[in-house]
Amino acid sequence: MDNLKKIVISCGGTGGHFYPGLSIARRFMELGGTPLLMLSGVNVEKQTQIARGFEIPVLPLPPMPSPNRPGKIFQFIKGAATGYCKAVKTMKAFEPQAFIGMGSFTSLPTVSAAKRLNVPVFLHDGNARAGRANRIFSRWAKEMFSAFPLVNQNCVKCPATVSGMPLRPEVVMRKMSKNDAATALKQIYNWQLNNNFTILVMGGSQGARTINNAVAEAAQICRGKLNIIHLCGEKLFRETGEKYKSLNLGEGDGIFLLPFSPHMGELYSVCDMIIGRSGGSSVAELLSFGRFGVLIPYPFAAELHQNDNAQFAQQCGAAEVIDNSNVSGTEFQKLFESIIANPEKYRQMGRNAQTDIHRNAADFILRKIDEVIAG
Repeated sequence: MDNLKKIVISCGGTGGHFYPGLSIARRFMELGGTPLLMLSGVNVEKQTQIARGFEIPVLPLPPMPSPNRPGKIFQFIKGAATGYCKAVKTMKAFEPQAFIGMGSFTSLPTVSAAKRLNVPVFLHDGNARAGRANRIFSRWAKEMFSAFPLVNQNCVKCPATVSGMPLRPEVVMRKMSKNDAATALKQIYNWQLNNNFTILVMGGSQGARTINNAVAEAAQICRGKLNIIHLCGEKLFRETGEKYKSLNLGEGDGIFLLPFSPHMGELYSVCDMIIGRSGGSSVAELLSFGRFGVLIPYPFAAELHQNDNAQFAQQCGAAEVIDNSNVSGTEFQKLFESIIANPEKYRQMGRNAQTDIHRNAADFILRKIDEVIAG
């Protein structure tokens, strides 16, 4: 970076905002810059610990619950005002050349502080639909970067550029052959994965009971024909395990159950297809690894933005989209029968849609910011 030496990155709330911001901060440090993360939201304590594990400076901000929640407007105003004062004081001392907000209403204090101090504001949106907060903040921004082409770009008040999603290095840098991934997972989990077509099932960080039950019910026809690696969520791990047990299904039948896994690079590499929600990071990782996805958008996502993400993957030829209301054991049984009949068809669809845009997203964003502040 010729001009950009210090940057403030504001993120928090869900992992969909935090991890892309953290990835930008980590890459900026590798390039010799000094980032400062300003974190807010319900997961601020855990996210602060993660960021400090990478030796990234962090300013945790006060709680700021959604103003839409009944009885929370006073706490929202108090958190926003206190966070704004802390952000202004810290930015004055830090003297950044640029600010980037990763979305969410929790960025209100930090975006406002950057504007007050005349620090150039940039935004990133991790979905195919720019969120409400980013649309409001865009009137103050130099540029908005997005993980995918925006379906509502006309609502954005600043220039918008598709940058890709800044993905976690420990995921994208762990791409390997299927055989190498199977060997690694044997060492990690003591799994005996064979060469059958392998499906990775993910219900999101909290799991998804609808998806868990439907996959388990349909898995009986897969016995000895498909492998299913099922990340069911911590809260639903015991329940899902009992479901498989009642159906007499286990690792000997190709069913591998986990609550979650920190080894996503290995799992993406070993699988041939993915079933799961369509959050921005999940869709970006699917496209980066060249895997076909059966995507079930979360029906309560803000402004149904997961539907837009899923439709983008479908347009790329990398996904089939199923409405959450249509998820059932019968639906998945038909899918599994189709895979068993022609597994190479599903492998090839994923490979055809593979893209490297997300691999270099952090570099792209930092380079563009550097160019803008130079100009």
